[in-house]
Amino acid sequence: MIEDPKPPSRPPESASREPGQTGISVKAAWITTIFAFFLFVILAWIVRRVETAALEAQWLLAFRSPERPAEPLGPGWLEETVRDFTALGSHGVLVTLVFAATVFLLLTHRRRQAMVLALAYGSGIVANHLLKLALARPRPDVVEHLTTVYTASFPSGHAMLSTIVYLTLAMVLLRGQATPATQHLAYGFAASLALLVGVSRVYLGVHWPTDVLAGWAFGLAWALLFWQLDARLQRSGSGGP
Repeated sequence: MIEDPKPPSRPPESASREPGQTGISVKAAWITTIFAFFLFVILAWIVRRVETAALEAQWLLAFRSPERPAEPLGPGWLEETVRDFTALGSHGVLVTLVFAATVFLLLTHRRRQAMVLALAYGSGIVANHLLKLALARPRPDVVEHLTTVYTASFPSGHAMLSTIVYLTLAMVLLRGQATPATQHLAYGFAASLALLVGVSRVYLGVHWPTDVLAGWAFGLAWALLFWQLDARLQRSGSGGP
């Protein structure tokens, strides 16, 4: 009697791949995290040890009318639009988004993702506050501020926290719930929002460019740390599906 041939065995899925089928390796995530943190440290060192105001002032002035530095370039509606973009990184908007998403995740029995999102944002706020206190960089005085600010300049809280929230939101809402292409599209959209928020801070004259770069770098590294925390919890079966 001839036995039916056995179907070819599937190669075991690499443990270095992130659960949820995003196709991103844990190794790549760690490399990116380390690089982003290293970039932040370099920028912090430059800010403390090198006088960059003259060079960075050119970027701030590039968004202003040469004849009237108090007025930004472009029509009046552009300034209002940029304020709308900068609001996407404000505490009011981010707290509302995180709260709504956390409630949604809890109601859909996704406790692990709810915990990761809340921890990422809460710890990000604390980290940003401590970094601002430690570095105490003054706000730019090159051009008139087009929005009100209250804290130190480095790193940009809007750039840092919007990067953390939007990337983490994309991860917790779509991980394991959509195709890799859809997830990558969501990550790209989240990164675009953080990019717009950061650029808006320079346009409005309230941040040096290095503040924004540092905010993006730290925010990316922070979001990736919690991306990996969620992956580890998922592998161990902790905190629900």
